[in-house]
Amino acid sequence: MRLCVLIPEFPGQTHSFFLREIDLLRAAGHEVVTASTRPPPPNERASGAAFDAEARRCVYLGEPARLATGAATAILATLGSAPRRSIARLIREADSTSDTIALLKMLPAGAALASLARRHGIDHVHVHSCANAATVATVAQALGGPPYSLTLHTRIDAFGGMQRLKWRHASAGLLVADALRQGLIDAVGDPNGLPPLTVAPMGIDPDAFRLTEEERATRANGRSLRVVTCGRLHPGKGHDDLVRATARLAGEGRDVSLAIIGEGADRSRLEALIGGLDLTGRVELLGQKSQPEIRDILARSDVFALASHNEAIGVATMEAMAMELPVVVTDVGGVHELVQDGETGLMVKPHEPDAIADAIRTLDDDRDLARTIATAGARRVAEGFTSRVRVERLLTALGDQVSSHAS
Repeated sequence: MRLCVLIPEFPGQTHSFFLREIDLLRAAGHEVVTASTRPPPPNERASGAAFDAEARRCVYLGEPARLATGAATAILATLGSAPRRSIARLIREADSTSDTIALLKMLPAGAALASLARRHGIDHVHVHSCANAATVATVAQALGGPPYSLTLHTRIDAFGGMQRLKWRHASAGLLVADALRQGLIDAVGDPNGLPPLTVAPMGIDPDAFRLTEEERATRANGRSLRVVTCGRLHPGKGHDDLVRATARLAGEGRDVSLAIIGEGADRSRLEALIGGLDLTGRVELLGQKSQPEIRDILARSDVFALASHNEAIGVATMEAMAMELPVVVTDVGGVHELVQDGETGLMVKPHEPDAIADAIRTLDDDRDLARTIATAGARRVAEGFTSRVRVERLLTALGDQVSSHAS
């Protein structure tokens, strides 16, 4: 099968799992063309040779929201009668004038995607977004392009309007957590307006996140409490709650430190909070790191904590669990589908720094419990949360198209 994987703003700092998916699809014998709307801002661009190589191959379609409607009018004038009728039908399905304008603004990028599909003989487009990129795929299909499928990565209300239209025309849908299903149904308004849905979490590469015996022994002999988290510097990630939890633990006399991996617009606010709580030198903002660097930081840590206020499931948590770290996570979104409280991690309510501190203290005081949870967590990720499992479910969801092009 010739597949186009459409990823907004590729390569972003959280796109490692997209790259693994593309590599595994190619390894399975499928031809993959990577496409994107536009590159990410420089400070959010992923680093590394693999990302650089894929970015050079990536086809950038143009950012739809920045294109004038005049370009759409010019494209409409060049279309044959059948594509014009298809676009007219889409416009009639739009719920508002603003949706109609948004659709027309997608025409240049949709035409570019349809043209790309014809040049490369693409059989299917899989879209890792339900926002503009999904509308681009919808428009491309109306212009004679291939069928498309969607992956929902977080709550549907994060992706704007026209959800009924986007999902009605999709041939398949994947959810990274089952917890996202009801919100999607509510947004579409009718379960019959959805394609078949498959739960397929974005997974990790277990070979890249495996603790060595030497690292395991070094961690066991450590005396300090090294806490790590990984996520964009954004208020929704709850890093400020984790900083406050660290302040409480330090106030008890514990030799605790916190490393925050990630970059983003919330840096200055977090720096001010760290300074105000007299945690300079104890809490570090490490910035964006490559996958090997993240792996090594996890190996040198004792506890992983993620204080998100909203999280679909959490690939960073999967990576920490694979590295045999006990995890403390907030009970939001579909996180409970990964972490079983008291068995493969500890769960707390969001927005509660004291509860986060209590959970981290429990793991620090009871190292046997921490090791038991860590071992169980690593086993759980290896059994059901790898990139290979994700790709198998994706190909199963696209089953008819895969089988028809396999012969």
